[in-house]
Amino acid sequence: MVWQATYGTFGFGPQVDGIFVPTQPAKLLANGSFAKNVKIMVGHNLNEGLIFAPFLYGTNAGFVQYLQTTFPRASSDVINYITNTLYPPVFDGSQGYTDNIARLALMAGEVFFTCNVDYLSKAYNGTDYSYYFTVGSGLHAADVPYTVCFAYVLIFFLTCSFCHHRMTTIADVPFPPLYSFIMAVTTCLPWHYRTGSLPSPKPACLQHLTCPALQHS
Repeated sequence: MVWQATYGTFGFGPQVDGIFVPTQPAKLLANGSFAKNVKIMVGHNLNEGLIFAPFLYGTNAGFVQYLQTTFPRASSDVINYITNTLYPPVFDGSQGYTDNIARLALMAGEVFFTCNVDYLSKAYNGTDYSYYFTVGSGLHAADVPYTVCFAYVLIFFLTCSFCHHRMTTIADVPFPPLYSFIMAVTTCLPWHYRTGSLPSPKPACLQHLTCPALQHS
């Protein structure tokens, strides 16, 4: 099924069933129907949509075809509005693109990523943690080595706190200084990006954290 899916689209995704997913997530967020006691971090990249922009659709007709394929239930009025008003075929740079592929990439990035991040941030009324990733190409998933490495460091620190220091609740965990986390992330990034994993048995990015259990593992 995934192999046969149109390039740039998703073979599988959440489906509204009226039970587990009662309605579209954007509507749930707008109505306040979500867990408000959960802390979230959301982010999007500078150029999310390029890898979802089929190069075969490099014409205005291709742009329309992509919309019709991706949003099969959209009316012709909606397709026309997207094509001529939101993302008009104007390639002088004033719209943020100079060709149809960049136009398609911008549309895909905003529809699939930027708008969803905006929905979440507005639903949490600015209490979420947000980032906008513009390092290098800013392509989709280019932020993973950075965010995943940070998660590794946090997981190791919490594990150390609970196991080595015998702490029983998250409230007892002494959150490390910001400098420690910045150093942890920046020093382990090169290794993680090259290999897809952290070095073993003593990750350099953990040496800045004051955790005897990790430093002597």
